[in-house]
Amino acid sequence: MVNHAWLTNFARFAQSPQVVMAKNNTSMRVPFILHSVVSQKEWMRAWRRSAFDELVEFDTSNLANKDQDLYREITSYTWSELNDKTRDLLQTKYGFVGREQVPGDNGTIVPTARANLAMQRLADDIKKKTLEIVSKEAFTAFFMSDEFISRRKQWKGRVEKSRSSKHVEAVAPSPPVVIGVPTGISVHANFANAVAAASAASAAVSSVASSTANVSIMVAVSAAEPVTAPPPAPPAPSPLPSQPPPPPPSIIAELDDDEMQQDAPVAEGVKEKDALVTDTDLLSEDVLKDNFAKTSEWAHVGVGPDKLEATRFVIEGFQFYSKYRATASAKTKGQRDSYCGILKGSRAERWCNAAGISLKKKSDSTLRSKKDIERFWAKLVDAGVDLRSIQ
Repeated sequence: MVNHAWLTNFARFAQSPQVVMAKNNTSMRVPFILHSVVSQKEWMRAWRRSAFDELVEFDTSNLANKDQDLYREITSYTWSELNDKTRDLLQTKYGFVGREQVPGDNGTIVPTARANLAMQRLADDIKKKTLEIVSKEAFTAFFMSDEFISRRKQWKGRVEKSRSSKHVEAVAPSPPVVIGVPTGISVHANFANAVAAASAASAAVSSVASSTANVSIMVAVSAAEPVTAPPPAPPAPSPLPSQPPPPPPSIIAELDDDEMQQDAPVAEGVKEKDALVTDTDLLSEDVLKDNFAKTSEWAHVGVGPDKLEATRFVIEGFQFYSKYRATASAKTKGQRDSYCGILKGSRAERWCNAAGISLKKKSDSTLRSKKDIERFWAKLVDAGVDLRSIQ
């Protein structure tokens, strides 16, 4: 099935980019070809055609509307991992190891991992972005792994649970409405009143039945006791004043180090991957990921039809904001997307320039997931730049 999925959806689009560069510090510059590479465009096209239903063992049609989080996990996050595996193959299998000194955007020489550099130049050869390419080798290795089998079962369970709960909600009957009439009606005392009461009950039933799908009626007439009027209904309690919804958190502008209290927790200990932090040790990969998660939760009240975009927090030029999908053509209209953007002229932008990270396009300066943040931070670490010295 894995080979069939590749041959049916990707083989005719596959390309073989070539690069000429040294694989390590001691080797000469030699030609290298990475065979059978496809771009993300074909990947998303295959998902829209439900081409992976046999692999994941459940129906993927309309999944974006039914479970947006799961759809992203399978499409965007899985693609990101396939892209990482392609880059790892360049290092572990094909020998692109060590670093190479290359000029950054501002002309500064920046040490760059050869595996990253090879990935970038291979993508350039077929006019694609680095994040947009995946090799058949990485594709096959993932979909035939135990890791994928485990995820497939988890995904399938989530889809079945989601569809089952929605089905129950759709068929649940509305509760019956019961209308009662006093039972103490005497024929010899006041039969006319009994008839009048029954008629009034029938009229009430007709009125309620017009708007209620499930109505049960109980009208009882007895000749044993005299007619008694029903007790007066207690007065309806005065409605409580409606509480206005809590206002969305106000936009927080970029703060000084001494103003950061709650939104940017102090990192406890510095892991090896978080070796690059600010002078106040307030910024690390974990802090960025934590704020991204908070922004995703905040988006439910922070943005909506009346506010299509809003910023939750800015730290050192990393802007955490959300957008509300409002276009009529959007398949996920009404969903909220969160981002971490790198602001122009900020300290974050100066870090990127020093590390040789291109920010030419809007997409280059926008991190759309925790996985994007991990990849971005890895580039800073690989560049070996002392970020504390950059103000």
